[in-house]
Amino acid sequence: MKKKNVFSLLLCFIFLFTSPVYAEDLGNWEFRADISIARYGNATISENGKIYNIGGYYHNNGVKYASNVDEYDPSTDKWIVKSNLPKPRAIMGIASVNHKIYIFGGLENGTPVKTVEEYDPVTNSWSKKADMSTAKYGMGVAVVDNKIYVIGGQNGRNFFNTVEEYDPLTDTWTKKADMPSARSGSAVTFNQKIYMIGGANTNGSYNVPLKTVEEYDPLTDTWTKKTDMPIAKGAPAVAIHDKIYVIGGFVISRGSNSYSDSTSTVEEYTPSSDTWRTVKSLNVARYNHSATVLNDKIYAVAGAKTGSGSVSYLKSTEVFTPPVTTPDTVEINLTASAGNSVVNLNWETDINASGYVVKRSTTPGGPYEVIANNVTDKSYVDNKVQNGTTYYYVVTALENGTETKTSNEASATPTAGGSTGPDPDIKGNRALLVITMTNANRKEYDMSADEIKAFINWYNGRTNGSGLKYYVINKNYNIGPFSSRKDHIVFDQISDFEVMEYNK
Repeated sequence: MKKKNVFSLLLCFIFLFTSPVYAEDLGNWEFRADISIARYGNATISENGKIYNIGGYYHNNGVKYASNVDEYDPSTDKWIVKSNLPKPRAIMGIASVNHKIYIFGGLENGTPVKTVEEYDPVTNSWSKKADMSTAKYGMGVAVVDNKIYVIGGQNGRNFFNTVEEYDPLTDTWTKKADMPSARSGSAVTFNQKIYMIGGANTNGSYNVPLKTVEEYDPLTDTWTKKTDMPIAKGAPAVAIHDKIYVIGGFVISRGSNSYSDSTSTVEEYTPSSDTWRTVKSLNVARYNHSATVLNDKIYAVAGAKTGSGSVSYLKSTEVFTPPVTTPDTVEINLTASAGNSVVNLNWETDINASGYVVKRSTTPGGPYEVIANNVTDKSYVDNKVQNGTTYYYVVTALENGTETKTSNEASATPTAGGSTGPDPDIKGNRALLVITMTNANRKEYDMSADEIKAFINWYNGRTNGSGLKYYVINKNYNIGPFSSRKDHIVFDQISDFEVMEYNK
């Protein structure tokens, strides 16, 4: 009997002092609808809530070049056919600026070209633009401040380290500082810097993949070496949630002299710490595919798969849900409201930050560009916006000069009918906010001036049809046993509100 009691006591101690072990969140891949025909060497980009998949190779009694343009709607999980490329092409660069899609270079029937074409999704039409200086394919392409940077590439004989900046507004090209290493590869924008990741070069006998990572700063026109990828490969790269993901691609395996062995691995890069880790692999290994970001998800489209000495063309689409941001990194409550050619941002946080970085995108989930650094207030007015365009914002906190915590994403759409100007004029440093609901209930909140401004800006934004349908107010009193208490105030249930200012 005593032995049994001792055993029970030991079990109690085991349960009391053993912490639960949770599986690391590495994200998740799922299949979506197939594209129209299996192909690789295609180009993909998201624009205005849709995904566009353009060109590539396909197989029909031999390898053929595709001019197909497919549009994907994630709300219906369907692809529809759009107006073809003027000429069939593969392995071209792609970018989007001001709701237009640009295609750069590539191969036409085996010949490198320097052609640039613009696609307008609204009119479903193509137009010719100024050529690149050199005919090539396999370039990295990225956008910073509405300028498009075309980096590296090859022409079948030589690899290039050149960088050219294209301005869609003037349809002109400008030469920039060369990349340190000549190669083809993927370019991705993060925090107004461009990262050229992996790709391929030649060892004199055959092409080999690379693990090299280099960062380009368009502001200073300089390059900086960063930490190599864990493995050498050429693959599409995208930025989302302050991370960069390199998806699948080609690798050398088993000492092969071919770079077209496909892999399913996905690497995650954190620019702030210059570190890498491996996350959830694709369901299907693929290379010469394309990838883009839409609605906080990553889409990998088509490509080719190798195995048993043969190549299979793919028509499958996979969607990746990135690893969830841990709760302790979401401590900044950001709201956005829009007026006429202006977006007002306000945020609440208990973080003792030295300043904040404001970032903006026209795509949900980013990639974001930095529009303001070292903001000391908890508000920002963005007046460099266009009416009718939806903008997506995040704010990061600066602690000891390093970006740490990141806010939620907030969005707003400026309209000509909206109100203009900065934050409401609050003369006191605090105020009592009294909200009368449509059911006659009254809610009272003692708030700081910044909190009052944020609420009024949200309310004005909702009046103009932008912003969230509810507002979250943190109740920092009578917490009791809870970690937090929050009221969610629904806009449609507000009858009126009163603000009574005072100084404290």
